[in-house]
Amino acid sequence: MGSKEVKNKTYDCIHFWDFPHIMTINLDVVFRKEFIKKAIIFFGNSLKAGNFLEKKAGKYGISRCYIGSHLRHYKTSNKEYYIPQWMINELALKLKYDLNEIEKNIVSYRSSGGASIINPILPVKVTPEFDSILVHIMCDGTDKRNKNGAASYSQHNAYGKLNFYKKLTNVFGDIHPPSFSNDRIHDVGIPKAIISIIKNYYSIRSCGTYESSFPKTFLYKSKEHKLAILCAFIVDEGCIYDTLSIRVANIRLIKSLRKIALSLGYHCHKIKVVRDWNGTYIYGFNVSNYSLKKMKKDAIIMHPLPRIN
Repeated sequence: MGSKEVKNKTYDCIHFWDFPHIMTINLDVVFRKEFIKKAIIFFGNSLKAGNFLEKKAGKYGISRCYIGSHLRHYKTSNKEYYIPQWMINELALKLKYDLNEIEKNIVSYRSSGGASIINPILPVKVTPEFDSILVHIMCDGTDKRNKNGAASYSQHNAYGKLNFYKKLTNVFGDIHPPSFSNDRIHDVGIPKAIISIIKNYYSIRSCGTYESSFPKTFLYKSKEHKLAILCAFIVDEGCIYDTLSIRVANIRLIKSLRKIALSLGYHCHKIKVVRDWNGTYIYGFNVSNYSLKKMKKDAIIMHPLPRIN
């Protein structure tokens, strides 16, 4: 992990070597051939290089592999290959190769044959948008595998659906094949690579609405991050009649969200419990109307509206 300044703001960074080991990396062909060639020369031949990696494989829960022959293909072929992240990592560390140089030559990456992230933004920066993606999944998404990917986000509003997809591409890069459609399908597929990176970074097991919890670090984030977290939650679970009401069937999420809202200076009523039509307990709280003006002002300061000439 590291940090990087973006427009005078410093964010945590997730480099490719921080990725879960299930990730596979597609390197620039010319760079890959040269990198593997240096590795083979370092060990003496592809068999010895393969034996080195096979010994390391057990550390990642891989019991059987034939790496020597793979390395020969990686060195000579002009085809694209998705190489296990752990394999590149282990070779680079042994060769004392510059990891940042490798990162600059990543063309795309994916996880276990899922959709690829092409034109990747690396390192991945933990911006407010990054955090809001996790919140959207916890509210109106699922991390259970389906036909569109390893996870999905459901949104009936066309603008809301497009906005979520843009968050994915702004943070990670382009998705191939695209998981967004303008037709009547309400779901946006989330590549397994993205969900794996988010869950790995925050050390969480599930993003499901009923069983998930906010990462503890959410409560200590900057104002910009907290506002993004709150706004994402409101988009999915908020409702405005006489006042803003936020409700969800997860007491842990609603308690954490209320703490975040209070820390931003918004007046929040106490949490109330009701039962929906099928008997499920729903937990929620209201935000006072006078706090809505402050919330709007804060949001505009953080994300100014475009000027119209």
